[in-house]
Amino acid sequence: MCPSIDRQCTIDTGVDTSIDTMKIKELQERYNLKTRQSVYNWLSAAQVELAANERGHKYATPEQVEALDRLKQHMDEGGSLKHYTPVSLAVIEQAQMTPVHQSIDTVYPNKDTSQNTALLLQMVEAIAGNQQQSPLWYHRELEEAAEVGWLLTTKEVRALIGVKPHGPEYRRGCWLFVKMGRIGNQSAWTVEKIS
Repeated sequence: MCPSIDRQCTIDTGVDTSIDTMKIKELQERYNLKTRQSVYNWLSAAQVELAANERGHKYATPEQVEALDRLKQHMDEGGSLKHYTPVSLAVIEQAQMTPVHQSIDTVYPNKDTSQNTALLLQMVEAIAGNQQQSPLWYHRELEEAAEVGWLLTTKEVRALIGVKPHGPEYRRGCWLFVKMGRIGNQSAWTVEKIS
């Protein structure tokens, strides 16, 4: 956010903007991959979906190339595609900051500033303390999907259980995934809990 209209703002995203979009062949050359299928395997491991131009040619944006560069570093360090976990980077826009007590006074003008600041700090600490996710989180998500009867895409199931379901039915632990047609270009799955 620019504090003044007269100034031009730039945001540092950490991405090398000197790289323009890259086609599949260019990605293949950049990462020394022998086949186009290897490029698609890398894209899948990095969870990158390429866009297509008006002629239908697929290309990677500079941000996607950055994600593939991180995968290459993982591979160069002896890692494998199977054991790669993509990193998601948050882009934070720098804004003009106001002191905390001044912001709180705007929201609660009739309250004691020191009390408001203490409450805000308690809230921030509570939020920060809850950042570690339970290893059972995906069971809660699957329980809700089963109760409500949601259809999940293959990509969504993979994000929840860590593997891609296959076949007309797929069992994983106490969960049964049943293929129920398609959502876009992916299979649709219902979730059932097995007793």
